[in-house]
Amino acid sequence: MIFLDIYVVQMIQAVENYKNGNTGQLSSITVALLFFGSLARIFTSVQETGDITFLLSFTIATLCNAILLGQVCISQPKPTAAENVLQLNQVLYIWFYVSYVICWVNTDTAHAIRKSRPTKI
Repeated sequence: MIFLDIYVVQMIQAVENYKNGNTGQLSSITVALLFFGSLARIFTSVQETGDITFLLSFTIATLCNAILLGQVCISQPKPTAAENVLQLNQVLYIWFYVSYVICWVNTDTAHAIRKSRPTKI
């Protein structure tokens, strides 16, 4: 239990999140990556070493990260109607831009293919 202090810090964070009623600026992506990384550590420690100390350590880390991930998922702030419209506009803009680029690349590629083919006489 070398890294016991890390687990204590994560549990302190979880308790503070519970007291505050939200996770503040805790990044959901970071917490998700930590959770899935520790889950992968369990799998690899079972496959590679089978050492019970490593397995127990990674299991505790996964449980701590699961608690934080659950808190982040539950306490996400609900966007307002204006924020929903803004997000929809951003998604539509990106979709149209990507569609334009794909059409432009395909058209340019088609012209290049036609030019590279030998003409039939």
